[in-house]
Amino acid sequence: MADREVIEHIANNANLRKKTVDFFNERYPGKMNELSALLFREKSFIMNNYARHLFSTIYAVADSETTIFVGRGAHLIVPRDLVIAVRFICSRSYRVKRLAKILKVEEEIADKKVDGVDKGQRDFFKKVFGKKDVTPYEFDIVINVDFITQPKWAAEVVYQAFKEKFKGFDAGT
Repeated sequence: MADREVIEHIANNANLRKKTVDFFNERYPGKMNELSALLFREKSFIMNNYARHLFSTIYAVADSETTIFVGRGAHLIVPRDLVIAVRFICSRSYRVKRLAKILKVEEEIADKKVDGVDKGQRDFFKKVFGKKDVTPYEFDIVINVDFITQPKWAAEVVYQAFKEKFKGFDAGT
């Protein structure tokens, strides 16, 4: 699965500390943060460079092996005939309750964090892909975890779609 690997590859290829690239992960810091990065002697890494490295990293990983990408708009980068694009959704209340439980915080705090995550994702897609929204029509499968509650069920649906789309591929490897 390519998630942290994408961040590490970008950091290595761009000669940046992993911490700096993490900072850009699915958000754009804005001019004040760019300035503070310069003041603290960290190489400024504008979004165009980040996007270029993101695209080349996703292409390189996708070309080298069958991979599951988590986020970062990989479904918009890899040619559609080479990808099964899956989106997991759920109600806001489910997200807030789950995040509150994971972070061990009150639901009001988790609710604000959900807003921040959503804003960061919207900003990322707007800056990198010029998209206002991510629509369900960009995906082969949309799974609502309010109703598909068992991860195994979702995995079986995705696995079956993968097998059908990529006949002849041995997914057991």
